[in-house]
Amino acid sequence: MKTRKLAAAWGLACYIAAVHFSTASIASPKDSDASKVLQPSTVAIVKVDQAALAEPAGLLTAEELQPLIQVMQILSAGDDAWLTFELTPSIFTPSVRLYGVADDTSIDELNKSLDGTGYGPAIESGDLRVIELTKWAKSSSQQHTVDTQRAEMLAAAMATVEDSAISCVVLPPQAIWRAYEETFTSLPPEFGGGPITTLTRGMQWAGIKIDPVKTTVHAHIQSESASDAKALAEIWPKLLNGLIAAIPLKRADTLKDSLRSVSDATKTTVGSSAVQVTLDASNLTGLAGDSVKTLLGQTAAPLLARRKQEQLRTMMLAIHNHESAYRSFPPSKKARKLEGGKSGLSWRVHVLPFMGKEAQALWSEFNLEESWDSEHNKKLLSRMPDVYGLPNGLLGSTAIKSGYTTWLAPEGEKCWMGQPKAFSFGKVTDGTSNTIAIVRVKPELAVPWTAPQDYRFAPESPADGLATDASGSVDAAMLDGSSHRLPVDLEPETWKHLFEMNDGHVVNPHRE
Repeated sequence: MKTRKLAAAWGLACYIAAVHFSTASIASPKDSDASKVLQPSTVAIVKVDQAALAEPAGLLTAEELQPLIQVMQILSAGDDAWLTFELTPSIFTPSVRLYGVADDTSIDELNKSLDGTGYGPAIESGDLRVIELTKWAKSSSQQHTVDTQRAEMLAAAMATVEDSAISCVVLPPQAIWRAYEETFTSLPPEFGGGPITTLTRGMQWAGIKIDPVKTTVHAHIQSESASDAKALAEIWPKLLNGLIAAIPLKRADTLKDSLRSVSDATKTTVGSSAVQVTLDASNLTGLAGDSVKTLLGQTAAPLLARRKQEQLRTMMLAIHNHESAYRSFPPSKKARKLEGGKSGLSWRVHVLPFMGKEAQALWSEFNLEESWDSEHNKKLLSRMPDVYGLPNGLLGSTAIKSGYTTWLAPEGEKCWMGQPKAFSFGKVTDGTSNTIAIVRVKPELAVPWTAPQDYRFAPESPADGLATDASGSVDAAMLDGSSHRLPVDLEPETWKHLFEMNDGHVVNPHRE
């Protein structure tokens, strides 16, 4: 029951966050184009207009946003750019897409321009070009039938955000609201309590206008009636405070301070059947500079965490199946054809036969007698499976080159990667649950996914090259197949012992 309540509370927090902090997630086009990107599962649509993209200013010039702004400029070709935020079966795995209007540039030329940005490939959908920013949500980019009521709500919301540099529309699917009403009769106490209808009927849709230069936000939240608008306005401060308290992240003090500053600076008024929310954040230093990265990173962290854990589980299952088939971790004895018992291809290539039909087909195209950078094999570099990639540009200013990955194995004399001969579980004397198999490294350490290159760490500072999320955690998988998020500030000796499989030091990777 406790888990159920927490899930419900966080689900509500996600919706409130979408309304109050849409700049961190989404965007929408001209009225005529907004309907083209609307799906039955769309929660929000946000537009960044062509003028703001041509000459970014204010919050749009934050260093952390530059990779995304660059891709918007490429994709939009001088027009508006949009992002859509769509719900998937789990509230924790949203689908985020970037849209631009097609021009005379071919899709191949466009994707060539995107090479090296960390985004792509783009695909065509009618007269739009689309990039999936969150590839863990497998869904179609084609237009689906949307009921008349939602289309009318979208039109009404778009009318409230005209002539705005960043125009946001939040449109919660009514089926979700009905499900909440049937499942939970009241709001959690931390969100103000009272009937759940205070939220579901008080927030039919929202139109949000954002000025990135003056750092002002104005939201028009449409309610079903005047009484519903009044009820929502009364609990709005508690909803925001509930959102702050519900953030399930460690080391989130900076983010929470910024949110509290926003909450204190927000003014709420009630119209005939709508709530008007205004924020002037021009004097709030917590929303500028380094805090933008904190706000984006820590808000997106829970959404990315699931994707990364799924990637690690997929890779480790393939590694275990390889070990079962060849009685050896990759590369097998048969694959070690180079001097020193090495392979010319990475372990990431050698496990492809254990990752499904598409990966098996890709595997069959490699010439196993040649190195990764041979004339034949190098052509396959651009076809990196999604499991080895990440939507890195959302959270960092360093783009990852196309065909490169940040999922590496610790490599060394006593690590599972870097052994001169094929070996199996018996050599992991420190225990598979105490030995790290895969970690995510910083973007600047990314390697070609097909190359037999991995993470050669410095023994005195083994964690220096590891990538961390906003909470200071490192994504890692152990040789037993389990995936974890470990604090980066573990002692250097602890990291070294975790990387080495038979150094005689057994350490517990978990720390409260």
